[in-house]
Amino acid sequence: MNQAISIDVGGTQIKWGLVSEAGEILLREQEATEAQAGPMAVGAQIADIARRVYETAPDPDAILGIGVGCPGLIDETREINMFSPNLYNLDGTSWRDIPLVKHIKDALDALGLSGRLDVRLENDVNAMVLGEFLYGAGRGVQDMIGMTLGTGVGGGLVLGGRLYRGAGSTAGEIGHMTVVPDGPMCGCGNFGCLEALVGKAGLIERTLSAITARGRTTSLEDSLDALKALDDDAPQMIAKAAREGDAVALEVFADTGRYIGTVLGSLANLINPELAVIGGGISRAGDVLFPHIEREVRARAMKQPADTIRVVPAEHGNDAGMLGSAALILRPDAAGIDAA
Repeated sequence: MNQAISIDVGGTQIKWGLVSEAGEILLREQEATEAQAGPMAVGAQIADIARRVYETAPDPDAILGIGVGCPGLIDETREINMFSPNLYNLDGTSWRDIPLVKHIKDALDALGLSGRLDVRLENDVNAMVLGEFLYGAGRGVQDMIGMTLGTGVGGGLVLGGRLYRGAGSTAGEIGHMTVVPDGPMCGCGNFGCLEALVGKAGLIERTLSAITARGRTTSLEDSLDALKALDDDAPQMIAKAAREGDAVALEVFADTGRYIGTVLGSLANLINPELAVIGGGISRAGDVLFPHIEREVRARAMKQPADTIRVVPAEHGNDAGMLGSAALILRPDAAGIDAA
């Protein structure tokens, strides 16, 4: 059975593995990203990971290539990272117009693996959406929205059974759809984006405002230091308080669901998908979040698209990106990659 080396590049960690065409993860590891050494070093690191996997695999001839999921905007050739704010050059500036696939191939050549492994690059959220579409919650559907809720809000679209990228390969930026025109400033420079409201910082800011502005008693008062420090665990602290019946936390997640549902309702009217799959850390809030999303979708979408769409949590968690990156090699049809 065909296999692919799967790489999920993060700002601090690279997760990697070997994945079969059936979606079985045969091997998984992670290591620190050599991001501070610049993009050529990251390309060399990916090539070295591929060498290690290739040389130790029971059946290296079954490995067709390397699929790489990477944060940021990827060009239509799927070889160049046009912009990634969380990956850095040697001078400390963010990645722009980085020919990452070329860096990887050059490093493979230096390792004696020239021409043996194809290399394909994709936005990391698109990879997650593709993984859920093929192997997770999206199995069997043709039209699907995918979202990740975490530090930021990412999105991707599957239309007609293929990952949809748009004319400039930037489709799916759901986190930068405007929800509140005069809302808080977003990292993209706009105001009132979904990400500014329900990303980690926005969720925490709304929680702190609810605590201080209304002077209400809340169990979250014991977590104020963690909230103010934007602790990575803060969203789960708020979710835990909501599950325990804390009124402030329940209100924060009700508003979070309302904002997300507003966007999904609009998208339901626009593209009439069968499914919206939501992953990422904040999505683990579960029952204190999803009913509010579904209620708002029903309120915002017209009857037919509202009756069609289902809103469900992602099945594969952190593995979805690894599965989707492998699918760039193993399932180019679904990845929207036409045969050469």
